[in-house]
Amino acid sequence: MNETEPPPEQGGGILPQIPGLPPVEQDASNESASVHKAWAEMELLSQNSTPEELEQDAVRREHDRNQRFRHHFELIAIIALWLTAGFVVAIGAVWLWHMAAPLCWRWLSSEDVSHLQSIMTAGLLVGVIGNHFKKRMG
Repeated sequence: MNETEPPPEQGGGILPQIPGLPPVEQDASNESASVHKAWAEMELLSQNSTPEELEQDAVRREHDRNQRFRHHFELIAIIALWLTAGFVVAIGAVWLWHMAAPLCWRWLSSEDVSHLQSIMTAGLLVGVIGNHFKKRMG
C-alpha cells in the first residue's frame, strides 16, 4: 500500500470519476454568451416595442442577413468571372499566336494547340452555365 493513499476504511482507493456538465448546462454556464444575450434582450425590452414591432424588427434583420450573404456571394462570383475571363483571354491569345505566327516562333505542338481549343470550348460552356446560374440567383 502506498503511504500517500489513505487506507480503504477511510475512503481510500480509486475515486469515482465525476461526469461533466450536459451540453445544455454547459451552454448556459457560458457567461459571455449569456451576458451578451441578456444585454441584447434588455435593449429590446427598453425600447418599449410592441410584439408586432419586435416581429417586424426580426424580419428586417433576417432580410439584412440574407442581403449580406447575397452581396458576398455576388462579390465572389464577380471575382471568379474576372479570373475566368483573364484566363480565357490569355489562352485565346496563345492560340491566336500559334495560328498566325510563323512555325519557327511557335512553342506548342499541334496536340497542345488542340488542348487549348478544348480549354477555350470548356471556358465558353462555363460562361454560359454561369450566366444561367446568375439569372436563377437574382
